[in-house]
Amino acid sequence: MRYSSRVNKMEKKQKSVSVHTNKRESLREFIKERRKMAGRVMASGDVIEDPYEAAYSYKLKKKQRTLYAYEPALEHYNVFDADYPENPQRSVLIHERLKESGILDKVCKLTEDQHLLIEDDELLKLAHSMDHINNIRYLCREVNHEDCGLYDSIYWRAMDTYHAAVQAARVCVSMAAAIMVNDYGNGFANVRPPGHHASTDMPNGYCIFNNVAITAEYLLSLGLAKKILIVDYDVHHGQGIQRRFYDRKEVLYFSIHRFDEGRYWPCLPESNFTYIGEKEGLGFNINVPLNNIGLTDVEYMAIILNILLPVAYEYTPDIVLVAAGYDACLGCPEGSMNVTPAFYGHVITALSGLANGKILCILEGGYYPPSMAEGVASTIRALLGYSCDQTAHGYYLKPGVVDTINDVKQILKPYWNCFQLDPEVEIEDIFSYDRYNQHMAVEKYYGTMLEPPFEKTGYPKLTVEEERLAASKLHILVSDYAVKEYKIGYIYSDKFKLHKPPKKSTIVEAPVRIEELMHKLKYFQLLNRMLKFQLRVQDGWEEIIRATHSTEYVDRVINEEVDQRPDLYTNEFTSEVCQSVIMGLLNLAVGINDGKLHAGVALVRPPGHHAKRNEGGGFCVLNNVAVLANYMIKKLNFKRVLIIDFDVHHGDGTQELTYERRDIMYMSMHRFDNGKFFPNWERSNYNFIGSGKYAGFNVNIPFNEAKMGNSDYLFTWFKIVLPIAYCYTPDCIIISAGFDAGINDPLGSYNISPETFAHMIQTVKPIAPIILSLEGGYNSETTSLGMVLCVKSLLGDPIPVPKLDPIQSETVTTVTNVIKVLKPYWPILFSNKALGKKVYSQEEVDHLRENMTKVEETQTSPDV
Repeated sequence: MRYSSRVNKMEKKQKSVSVHTNKRESLREFIKERRKMAGRVMASGDVIEDPYEAAYSYKLKKKQRTLYAYEPALEHYNVFDADYPENPQRSVLIHERLKESGILDKVCKLTEDQHLLIEDDELLKLAHSMDHINNIRYLCREVNHEDCGLYDSIYWRAMDTYHAAVQAARVCVSMAAAIMVNDYGNGFANVRPPGHHASTDMPNGYCIFNNVAITAEYLLSLGLAKKILIVDYDVHHGQGIQRRFYDRKEVLYFSIHRFDEGRYWPCLPESNFTYIGEKEGLGFNINVPLNNIGLTDVEYMAIILNILLPVAYEYTPDIVLVAAGYDACLGCPEGSMNVTPAFYGHVITALSGLANGKILCILEGGYYPPSMAEGVASTIRALLGYSCDQTAHGYYLKPGVVDTINDVKQILKPYWNCFQLDPEVEIEDIFSYDRYNQHMAVEKYYGTMLEPPFEKTGYPKLTVEEERLAASKLHILVSDYAVKEYKIGYIYSDKFKLHKPPKKSTIVEAPVRIEELMHKLKYFQLLNRMLKFQLRVQDGWEEIIRATHSTEYVDRVINEEVDQRPDLYTNEFTSEVCQSVIMGLLNLAVGINDGKLHAGVALVRPPGHHAKRNEGGGFCVLNNVAVLANYMIKKLNFKRVLIIDFDVHHGDGTQELTYERRDIMYMSMHRFDNGKFFPNWERSNYNFIGSGKYAGFNVNIPFNEAKMGNSDYLFTWFKIVLPIAYCYTPDCIIISAGFDAGINDPLGSYNISPETFAHMIQTVKPIAPIILSLEGGYNSETTSLGMVLCVKSLLGDPIPVPKLDPIQSETVTTVTNVIKVLKPYWPILFSNKALGKKVYSQEEVDHLRENMTKVEETQTSPDV
């Protein structure tokens, strides 16, 4: 009887919970339906959009499996040269490294029955003429060394070469189709021969058929994709891909390649920055030609952050195809670059926020097998959603790279909104303008286009000493690399709700904030995918807090003697709640330090970033993130901690507590309104950058007057926050995650969508482990969905891409001011200059210089 009664009570309780949940969901559906109805018939003709629809539509979208294909084409090799660089060992060594590292056990292998049943001609005609296809068959009828000289860097081994090239293309198309129909999330095709140099009518550069172009055409032809981004980071320009899509906008081709002003293979004028497409494709072909050797991660990342990411986010592709060449990686004799294998993981992770994470990487070049194999391993780890290894430290950009970045921005400025952040300037004197702050683009080409007969030998090789040095550098790097799954911990306690405002108060910082947040995390089924960390209060917690706040102020908090103000309240539970919040954060830090976590989420209140050394304010009692950062430095021996604050209010407390530090760096994006917006502090302005030897380690990005939107935040993030964060190389990043810059927030009045915050997290997470600590946010829907999507980003789930409006002029002013004061301290910002309005040819410059010399000679010659 007692048992039956207890069961009935439990059933009633469960029924009550179910009704409560159903009421919530019914209400949300009702509101959503009303919005749709309102949008159907409006007098103005405008449609009301649900600003949260994108977030809710991603509830069930989770990270999917990674697909891997292995087609080493063992029968395709150069029978006349055993040392030829493009050989089966390239693919074999990659596969062995993946097996050795355990990565192969984490991926799904493409099986033969997953290959698409499509006739050879039908497949190849997607990107090649029938004449080209028949010519390859004709050439492959036998092995003829002399015929090889008719084509640049091409060999074949009878029909084995033809079959290998067809199979490579078939595998790539099969993988892309499987990804686009949602069987898999992304993939890597370890295939050969490579393809990006092959044109519609001509094999070239080890490439018979163009795997990437065929794949793109297949997806477009079946309507599986309408917009495709192709990213080509092979050190050689993929002219075959460029030519295929040069006059089309449904494919955006982006290539970083060595150029040497036309002297580097393939020695084509069309590899220069001025070749940006034509007709409908104008602006959709982006070449980043490099005129230096020995370039490192910092230069390559500057290109990714300044050009690729802004354009990619504006383009919003349906899939990203990567022409994955690793010949810019250290040790490769063909590239003579010094990019580390870790770099490739960072690029893939940054791109994974796009296209629902749909990325297919297709192997192209790479001719130093050890670094190539590590580069592929880094790429696949990123596809799997694992944490990235740290890129090589660097502050300075080679001047040639600065010029190239600005060349590209200048030529593309009319076509892409993202480049409106770069101001324009009229350069009146091309010989004496301000080269530090202004850029004049000059198109240079000193190459000679190659013609048949082509040499069949002469490829670069490493000397014994060069190979020893490359192996040594790679060994040091790889010893720090690891397969680390992205594990996330979180802290939450109902105790956090005990700190609440007085009854009948209208204060918006109240327990309901985290109640709704927790409801959303459960609704999106995210809590069970994270590890809940206990609060575990430590002895001596007062001393931990006193390392940041004054003893007198800490005593006042403990003894409930904090002065009550309109923006600050306490009750009998506040001290205990603050103590629990701090302890929870410290436990997350310990988890990261011990290697148990790579990210932590602190669902806490009260917020903290306004609390100063001797006082609280702005709803903040203790400065949670400053206490945490201090603890990590002093107790856990972290060398550098970066605090990034995107709360709409400036974290004046955090700035005060870290202003004279280099081991803790503070960066804040906030509303300022020329000092009229809370906290109404003049030191929130852009010119407060730290003092003396600490100058440059406090970064304020203050927006004035205008109502900021997604473009303003996201492109500013790419322009300032990410470059400096990469150069600072923190051991951990603490995010002061305030969502009151979000849409419909009563205090912030900005227009940032929840998904924008998630993409900010997506692009910064490769740099270092992250702790996300809740600050402000007073529209419960915006705040909870903002946090939900940030968590989904950390988990590697697909996230919606925000809608991007034109950048506002006030954003341009703010960004320009911030860069101006920080340039002397962060040379990576040298890539930002005012852009000239004309691209000069070298002939024009030489002609002007010659005329100027003649004028000067006339003016200085003695009278006759």
